[in-house]
Parts: sequence; structure tokens; C-alpha cells
Amino acid sequence: MEQLKTVGEQVIEALDGRTKRWLCWETRIGEPEMSKKISGKLDFTAEEIEKINARLKVNIVLPQATK
Repeated sequence: MEQLKTVGEQVIEALDGRTKRWLCWETRIGEPEMSKKISGKLDFTAEEIEKINARLKVNIVLPQATK
């Protein structure tokens, strides 16, 4: 079974050679905050994922919250 990628790993893969700095500029997410989110220290919001998907033309999906 294939291991699921984290949201951060999906974002890095979707960058496809572009820099995190470029993505921060395009989505208006601060660089320190973006780094923490990609490394998994903070969670992406649905709005941030929508911005990233729109700019990179990808379909990154947030994992469903478990209760």
C-alpha cells in the first residue's frame, strides 16, 4: 500500500521547481508561516489550500479531521 503524503509534501511536489518564496508571494502567506506549515508544525487552513491549488493548478486536499 502506498503511503499517503502529508500536505506539506504535496505542496513541495506541486511547486515543480518553483520556490517556496514565490508561492508565499503569490498566495500572500508569510515565509516563516509557510515553512512551519510545510514542515508540519502548523496546519494549513482550507482557504490557504484553495489559494495554493488555484495558483499551482493542483488538487491538494486537507486530511479529514478525526474525532
